[in-house]
Amino acid sequence: MSSANRRAALGALDRARPLVSSLTRNRPNEELAADLVRAWEQTEVALRALLGGTTDSGQALIREVRQRELITIEQAHALVAFHAARDR
Repeated sequence: MSSANRRAALGALDRARPLVSSLTRNRPNEELAADLVRAWEQTEVALRALLGGTTDSGQALIREVRQRELITIEQAHALVAFHAARDR
C-alpha cells in the first residue's frame, strides 16, 4: 500500500469518526440510521483508498481489502457486522 493511499484512507476515517462516535441509542432512530449510513459511506471511502481505488462496495470491498491482507480477519468480521447493521 502506498503512503498516499494510506493518507487518503486515514483522512476518510478521520471524517467518519464524529459520525461513529455519535452512534448512540439515546437519539431518534431516524437520526441514528442516517448517521450509520454516512459512517458506512466514509468507511467505504477509506477502504477504497487503501486499495488505490475501486468500484467495489459492501462485502465485495471488504473481501478485496482482506485478500490483499490490508486488514486482519477480525477487522474484516467487524466491518461485515457494521455493513449488516447499515443494511438493517
